Amino acid sequence: MLISAGAWCEEGGGTGSSPPSSLTLEDYVKMVVEQNNSIIAQRFEFMISRDNVLREQSTFEPEFVNSYQHGEERIKYSQDQKSQLLFASEADELTHRFNALVQGKIPTGAEVKLGFTENAYEDRILNEDMQYKTYLGVEITQPLMKNAGFASRAGIDTARKDSGISFQSYRKRMMEVAYSALSSCWDYYGARERLRIRQGSVEVAEKLLEVNRERVRLGKNPN
Repeated sequence: MLISAGAWCEEGGGTGSSPPSSLTLEDYVKMVVEQNNSIIAQRFEFMISRDNVLREQSTFEPEFVNSYQHGEERIKYSQDQKSQLLFASEADELTHRFNALVQGKIPTGAEVKLGFTENAYEDRILNEDMQYKTYLGVEITQPLMKNAGFASRAGIDTARKDSGISFQSYRKRMMEVAYSALSSCWDYYGARERLRIRQGSVEVAEKLLEVNRERVRLGKNPN
């Protein structure tokens, strides 16, 4: 079905754009839905609620934390210090410290930490080899009573429900606007058809009037 520019509804034409001269019913409804401000606002609200779900799910994403320290210490001893340290004249030490930690939360509510630490030390005065001390360990903290396994997912479940409600509101609003556009279109179409029929009746009446006038002029009017 083709409709003319007169079927352009105020609800769909709020952006100030000029309507086309003719368009199909499907294109008309699509145009109204795409340009309706309330639907646009509802769509943004749904997108925000969906982002909130992703944000809550990020609770279970692991975090990586690391640090590195490099130190050099060189000290000149005083005479008293030299006598106490077997007459060494100075200290020249080199240290390295590296820490790495991966931590995160699992659906049971437990916090898991995997840590690695390495300390390196070298006394360059004594010309000793670098000495290393490392640590690798796992730490798991599982709550037994408070927040045990449920509170960690409460935010995700709430965000998902809010997103579902927002989507249904968005869907409902689209259906309402589409129905309103269709109803307005058919109202316009029915009014146009009624106008066409009445205009045809007027034309028939005018022709009958001309015929009767001619009959009167010729004296053939039975009345």
